[in-house]
Amino acid sequence: MGRPGHPILNWKQIRKAQAVYFFTGATWKKALITETYENSCTVLFQESNASKDYAKRVVDLANLRSVRGYSDE
Repeated sequence: MGRPGHPILNWKQIRKAQAVYFFTGATWKKALITETYENSCTVLFQESNASKDYAKRVVDLANLRSVRGYSDE
């Protein structure tokens, strides 16, 4: 399976409440951005078969992919 979504090239392309895919080290999970920082962000996701939400800080853009593409605006 290839990488899902679209690449994120810099931290200014992400916003709070944006749906993204992030790489857990084993698989890609769909997540929601809850906080953004200058060089990182926090994502909220659910593990499979769990009703509990987990939060993780992501510092490498290679581990994030946008669910939606970007326009040239």
